[in-house]
Amino acid sequence: MDSYKLSRDDYMEDNEVNLPDDFNDSDDSILKCLIQSLFNVKKGYIYYHKEEDGKPFPQTERVFAYEFYRQWATKVNDLYGVDYIVNGEPEKNRVSTCRKSKHLYPDLVMHHSQGDVTKQGIVCEIKRKEGLSYLSFRNDIEKLSYFVDKKKCKYTFQFGVFILVGSDMGEIIKVISETDKGLLKFNENSDLSPKIICITYDGQTMEAIQLSKLISMSPQERKIEINNYK
Repeated sequence: MDSYKLSRDDYMEDNEVNLPDDFNDSDDSILKCLIQSLFNVKKGYIYYHKEEDGKPFPQTERVFAYEFYRQWATKVNDLYGVDYIVNGEPEKNRVSTCRKSKHLYPDLVMHHSQGDVTKQGIVCEIKRKEGLSYLSFRNDIEKLSYFVDKKKCKYTFQFGVFILVGSDMGEIIKVISETDKGLLKFNENSDLSPKIICITYDGQTMEAIQLSKLISMSPQERKIEINNYK
């Protein structure tokens, strides 16, 4: 599978994130910044160990999201100063044109400000493995797609990023394999599909791939990839 994979140990050794060429259609420096921030979130914010048996137990999604927000906001401030900030769950009531009568609440955004429609960087949705289903995944992807689609939304983000915490890409492929009819439309728009990135992170390994590549896989290819992750 044509994805980008990097371990936390390798990243900590040289602090380099070298994305493939097909991620470079937009300003991929902001995507690198997100991945660097992700690696700064330690495994303890994803799992904790029960005292009685020492086995890892999943933290809630919120525990991870708060720490990731802190790391990302700090990194963005260091790299971009006043050009970008990171906000958590902003009420995008001024983008109600995206969906008539519906406001959208992304988990995290990297943007210049709430009111500046010209400088929107990354809109991000986060899920733990335990909360992942075809319906939740489709809803998150639909939300991200509106924010990166300049034909539908005045706030046009450069990237929409879906982060699955505490698991690997095999889980996302499983969910897509259940039925991808509702996702096929995202592959039909050549301007839109490369902008939606799926990322998995378990505290040690990060993997990133464009949603369009996952959707375009044949059923047989998906089956092989799912087996590879077992």
